[in-house]
This record gives sequence, C-alpha cells and structure tokens, in this order.
Amino acid sequence: MKKRHSKDDLIAFLESQWPGKCSKEIKQAFADLKKIAAENPQVRSTRQVGKSFNILHAVRRICSAHDFFFLSRQITYHISASADVKEVLGNENQIEAVLSELVTHIARRAPHGGKIGIEIRETVQRQAPAIEVLFKSVDEKIGEMSRGAYLEGLFGGRGESGSSTIIACKEAISKEGGQLTADLPEPKKTVFRISLKTAASAPAPIGDQEIFKYDIAIKNIATVRKRFGIRKSQSLVAQVENFVRSLVRHPIDIVTAMHDKGIITAIYETQKGAAQSVAGRISSRLGTEKFQIGKMEVDLDFKYQLSALPSIPLKRTGDEH
Repeated sequence: MKKRHSKDDLIAFLESQWPGKCSKEIKQAFADLKKIAAENPQVRSTRQVGKSFNILHAVRRICSAHDFFFLSRQITYHISASADVKEVLGNENQIEAVLSELVTHIARRAPHGGKIGIEIRETVQRQAPAIEVLFKSVDEKIGEMSRGAYLEGLFGGRGESGSSTIIACKEAISKEGGQLTADLPEPKKTVFRISLKTAASAPAPIGDQEIFKYDIAIKNIATVRKRFGIRKSQSLVAQVENFVRSLVRHPIDIVTAMHDKGIITAIYETQKGAAQSVAGRISSRLGTEKFQIGKMEVDLDFKYQLSALPSIPLKRTGDEH
C-alpha cells in the first residue's frame, strides 16, 4: 500500500525540488505554507460524529411549535418514551428540521380531529445501538392506494403529494448517519421511522450516501398474463418483488412493485460511486434465478433502469403552514 505523505512532507519535497535558487519571496511563501499547515492539521478520513442531544426534548419542542396548527385542525398527539432514553449524535438543528417537516407532512394529511402517535425507543442500526423515532397516523389522502403504489409515489417521485419533502428528509437523515423509512402496514395507516446514532454507535461509514432508484420491468408480462391469467401473473410479480427484497437491506432500502404492470422498484442508499455495483448484483441474481407458477417454470425477460433521486435541499418551514 502506497504511503500517504503529510502536508509538511509535501511542502519540504516541493521546496527541495524547486528549480534553481529560491528567491527571498519564494522562501517566504514556503515558510507561510508551513505555518498554515501547522495551524490547520490534517482532517481525519472518518466523519465527525457531531454533538449528542436529547431526542425526546427535540420531539417535544417540534410538537409544541406546531400546537397552533394542531389546534386549528383539532389534531392530538401522544409521545411514548422511556425517561432514560439515550442521547443521539448528529447536527441537532438539521435533525430538528427533518422532524418539523415530517410532522407537518403527517399533520397536513391526517383527518380533521385525528391523532398522531410518536414512539421513541432503542433499536439496533448497522449492528450498533441506535434510537428509533416512529410517527404513526392516518393519511386520509391515500384513498385505496396499495402499499407498493404508496411507497413508489413517496420515494420514487411518481406524483405522491409531499414526495420531494420526504426525499429531502431521507437525504438529510442519511447525511447524519441515520435512516428514514416509511411503511403502510394497513390501508391509510402510515408509519414513518427515523433511526439515529447514539454515543455508543460505531463510526459512520466513510463517504457520503446517495439515494438511487432501480426499476426492474418484466418485458414479457403481457404474454405471462395472457397465458396464466391476471391473478397468477400478479403472484409471479410478487415472487420477483420478494426476491429483490432479499438482496437489499430491508427495511433500510425499500422495494415496491406495481403488480398489474410487472414493475419492481428498489430504492436504496449507497456510497457515491457504488450504485452500479448494487444494481449489477441485483440484475445478475435475477438473471440466474428461477421463477414458477405452480410447478411450471416461467421464463422472464427483464429490463433495468437505474437513476439517482434528485438531491433536494431541506428547508425548514417552522410553524408556517
């Protein structure tokens, strides 16, 4: 492995290799560079873990800031947490901005007179202790939308109201070394989950995380549907969906499917430059996996499309609703 030189070493090397005799001005310039290097030590390759703060107090502050909005819609909320909940690590202002946007999103879509349940509990994230904040509510604007369609709209950018805000929140939490996921366990009942590091957590992986969307379309789904019928063809799409889910870090990464159209979408976080490796692993495994309807093996023709979800700056709305 090639040795990395310090800034002092590099400056000394440049000074020794300077062509000809160094003038008084050049010597002074090298002296100034050495002084600057001494005042600004090399930055370590690991991320700064940030300061610790009480997430329960942060959640209470955000909910109090929304009191007038809650009152105008007669929305109530209940916070459940242990008194000795551990402190989390990260940029407190940035995390509070995410909490504020998320609470606003949920409250705007909750029914008049609805209730928001908030639970703070200990969990494990990437084999390290973490704190999880769950927001549970009813979303009256979902209608009869399926879980797959809801998640695809929310994270895949296919028209779901508020999707740009949720994507921005997910990116912001990812930059803090945490995770934001969503689910629709029952019709119209949404759950948003934020996991954050604690002081006992392992250091965050080096490098920034990016969010990508990998669409997997079954090109011959019409032929399959014609041969086996709608119900069996949709069951086959569900098989592919579950197989793809087994290849990613569920529920950190999200896998949804449009069963009637034969489209499976994986939305995943990975370090910059690693998107193709994840997509390649999924397509490689799909190319060799066997799928069946009953005892009959079905040949599937896949089409793949990888795209990066747009980076959206998170702007805290505060109590402006």
